[in-house]
Amino acid sequence: MFSKILRNYPELYLLSRRIRMFLKYRIWGGYMHVDKTANFLGTSRISKDITVGPYSSIGPKAWIGPKVELGKYVMIAPNVTITGDDHHFDVVGKPVIFSGRPPIRKTIIEDDVWVGQNVSIRAGVVIGRGAILAMGAVVTKNVEPYTIVGGLPAKEIGRRFSIEEGIEHDRMLQELPKPGVYCSEKK
Repeated sequence: MFSKILRNYPELYLLSRRIRMFLKYRIWGGYMHVDKTANFLGTSRISKDITVGPYSSIGPKAWIGPKVELGKYVMIAPNVTITGDDHHFDVVGKPVIFSGRPPIRKTIIEDDVWVGQNVSIRAGVVIGRGAILAMGAVVTKNVEPYTIVGGLPAKEIGRRFSIEEGIEHDRMLQELPKPGVYCSEKK
């Protein structure tokens, strides 16, 4: 009931959400690089060193390993996995479980990316700005900006914008709305 009341007053709703995010993730959770306008939905397993930009959202049941950076306006749907590299499997005389792992590489998801439900992303991948990862995709390689990918392994299935539209969209992404102003509102 309280949330229904808050939703009738957008400024109050945004303020309460920011306070909740600050307390839950910065103070109690230890997430020091999460923007105050970001939102974590439901329960997830997220490494403490994650960096999350403004107006980004992580859906419930996400599994996000270390060294992950999210840009601004990133939408991550439920059940998304961003996990480390493989184990060493080519060490003679050692079972795979005892062979160790290579160093974890940084995973970067740039601005305005939409990651669909049940997507798996391998550590060390760079997802270009404006990309869309279709539901159930397994991303093992870098994704170019404004590309729509899907499948197992993920392959390009379309483009979001033409080159000219991409340049125009890039200009918009450089401008960050003021706190309390919704992205869809125009001044």
